[in-house]
Formats: sequence, C-alpha cells, structure tokens
Amino acid sequence: MDRPNLTIPQRAAAPRPLLDGRTILFAGLIAVWLGVMGWQQYRTPGRPRGAPANTTSTLSQADLEQLALRLEDKNLSSAAANTWNEYLAAASVPAEREAQIRVRIGRLLQQAGQNEQAVANLYRAEALAGTNKAILGEDFAVRVRDCFREMGRYGELTREVEERTSIASNNGDLAGRQIVAEIGSEKITTADLDRMLHDEVESMIRSSPGITPDQVSQVRKMAQEQYGNAEARGQLLQQIVMQRVLAREARERKIDQDAAYRDRLVHEADTLLASALTNKVTEERASITPADIERFYAANKQHYETPARGQLAQIVCKSKDDAAKVIELLDGGAKFEKLAQDRSTDASTKSAGGALRDPLRADGNDVPGAGENKDLHAKLWNLKSGEYTKDSCQVGDNWIVYLMVDKQDAHTPKLADIHDRVESDCRQARRGEILQQYVQEMFKKYDVKLHRGAVAATSQSAQTAQAKGS
Repeated sequence: MDRPNLTIPQRAAAPRPLLDGRTILFAGLIAVWLGVMGWQQYRTPGRPRGAPANTTSTLSQADLEQLALRLEDKNLSSAAANTWNEYLAAASVPAEREAQIRVRIGRLLQQAGQNEQAVANLYRAEALAGTNKAILGEDFAVRVRDCFREMGRYGELTREVEERTSIASNNGDLAGRQIVAEIGSEKITTADLDRMLHDEVESMIRSSPGITPDQVSQVRKMAQEQYGNAEARGQLLQQIVMQRVLAREARERKIDQDAAYRDRLVHEADTLLASALTNKVTEERASITPADIERFYAANKQHYETPARGQLAQIVCKSKDDAAKVIELLDGGAKFEKLAQDRSTDASTKSAGGALRDPLRADGNDVPGAGENKDLHAKLWNLKSGEYTKDSCQVGDNWIVYLMVDKQDAHTPKLADIHDRVESDCRQARRGEILQQYVQEMFKKYDVKLHRGAVAATSQSAQTAQAKGS
C-alpha cells in the first residue's frame, strides 16, 4: 500500500453543533430491547433451553470446560466466551449454574470489547438467578454500567442506574418504558429518546473520517454533558415532536409527491450515497501505521512548532522625567509590578502589574499595545527574561518603561506530547490522498470526460453578454 502524503491537510470547517435543531437526522428506532437481542443471539429456535444442539464439536462437556478455562488463562477472551457457549449447548445445566457461567461469559465479552453482547449475557444471567442475586457477584451492577459507558450509551446508563437504585421499582418496571410524548397513537418513550440521541451522535461520528478513538470518546461525553439535564432533553424532545408533526402534515398535503420535492430528494440521496461510499472507501484503504505517524511528524515539524515569543509588562508615564524616575527606582531594587500599580497611567494594565496580554513575537515588527514599530520591536526583542529598558521608550505622547517578564525560544513539542493531533492530521492527509486516487479510478471506470475549455468559453460568453446588457 502506498504511504501517506506527508502534506498537512487543509482543515475542514468546524463541525456543526451536536444535534442542531435544523439538522437533526435520525437513522430510525432500534426494533427490540437489548435483552431480547441477546436472547435471539443465544437461543436456538425450536429447542428448549439445555437440550442437545446440532454441533460439530466432538468434545465432551468436561473437555469444553477445561478448554474454556485454558483459553481464559491465555487471555483469549472472545474464544473463551464462545467455548463456554458450546459448553452450555452440550448438555443441560441447572439454572443457577448457567447464571454463573453467563456472568463469566459477560465478563469475557466485556474484556474483548463486545459490550453489547456482554450486557445481553449479564441480563440473561440476572433472569436465571431469580431471587438469588448473590450468585451474580458483588461487581455485577458495576460491570453492566461499565459496558454502557464503553458503548457511549449514556442515556441507557442513566436509566440502568435509576432502575437499580429505585426503592419502588418492580420486576419489569423499566425506566425506559416511560412515555415522554404522544403524537396521536404514536408514543415516544424515554428509551426512544435515548436511541435518537445516540443515533444522531453516532451519525456525526461516522461523518467525521479521521477522528481518533480518544476524540470519539470526547464527543460522546460532550453529548452526555450537553443533553444530560432535563431542560436540554426537553428541548430535544420538542424538536423531535415538531419535526414529526410537520412531516406528517406535509404528507397529508401530498408535498412528498411534489415534483420539486422529489427532485431535491434525489439530489440529497446522491449526496448521502456519495458520502457513504467515500467514508467506506477511506475506512477500507486509508489505514496508517505508527511508522506513518512518525514520518508525518518528521516531515511537518514546523507546523507544530511554537514560535519564539516574549511576555512584556509596561509602566506608562506622562513625561520622560517620570519614566527616568521609574528606571531609577528599578535600579534601586524596587519591584516592577508594584511600581506599575502605583505609577502607571494606563488603567488597562496597571492593576495587573503592567502585564500585557498579547506576546511579543520574533517575526514581524508589531509591539503589543504600540502597533507597528520596527525600532522598538528590535530593542524589546533584545531584552532577556527579567531585564527592563534602561532608557524610556516614547510611544506617541507617552514614555514607557518595559520589562521582559518571560522570553521563550521556539519550541517543537515531542511526538508523544501531541500524538493524537499528529495522528488525526496524518489520517486526514491519507484520506485526501486515497479519495483523490479513488475518484480517478471511478472517472476511468465510468469514462468521464471533463471539457474545461467549453466551460471556460461558456463562462466568457455569459460575462460578455452581461456586460453588454448593463
């Protein structure tokens, strides 16, 4: 595979705010409860629990148990979980024993990063345990919560905590079933609202190629913070209901059958399909290695460099004599910050000990607070940290004494300190290169010919006609 283009990519426009009311797009509702999905995953249709299954395994149940334990010992979590499932399918086991094994499978799947199936097994274990919750282990609830957190399902995490801490909760009394809105016969539950939020966040993540795992986690946490309070969730719910009601009315008026609407729908569909394809292609082809990141960083070090700069403080005086007195006091050991507070005439800096907010940069001739001044810039840049001007500097009608509070040379951070940033830039550069190559492949496949000369001629004719008309 070709290696990445080592050119810093142009940054795309800032991502749209999470769940902006004008751009909410929901992918649809999940059809069944997570626990039901887990049941479908592990239940063999038409076979009672524990009955012999059609399996090609020639190992006995005892052998399967030893194999599962051996795989666990080697930290092969996913394989161990599969083997425990074979063990359960090989022969009938008591409900409490199966519950303990389901907890074990859930733990293994959690370790393997298969959090959704882990939760399905943990919930099934809880159902098998009945009233004997002690067999599930003291960390059972913590494991379930950790799975939801790893999946970024913070709404479901909140309801999980509510269900387990509610004194009045009964079996089957799930917080997610609470109805939060009704549109005629259609009902929107808390679980529906959580899924809509999750789907929107995940959609945004999928539409951001090059985003790192740490950035994905940050986006999910930001969404939880943004929509974790009742007011924000209420606003989101209102947007959802408004969108559905307006869409329903539009269909009743048959706007969805309007030719202009259908033309726009085709255009939007083309845009979505093209975006989905490019995302898929880049996911398949735009891979990078640690060595690629190191080469990219080496080729673009100057991009990550912090330029040399100096932090200044000033004492502004009305006359040259006043400035000379300040210098005399400084020579005698007076503190610059104290003199600035007592003697400076600049109200915007004196309370801060004369400190200027903007730094003095090595390049250019701009002086903070004074504007473009080549000679003054050169004089101040020659100061070392802790030095002040021995001669006052006239700026307009004022006389100023400057202090170089802190001066720093140009600095390039180590790769380890900015690894996520460099990795993201490297991925974007690689993605741009892959997309360019892929578009060329598609142009060749579909025999595309761009007649740029004709476009230029047409544009020139249009401009000429417009000039004559005016």
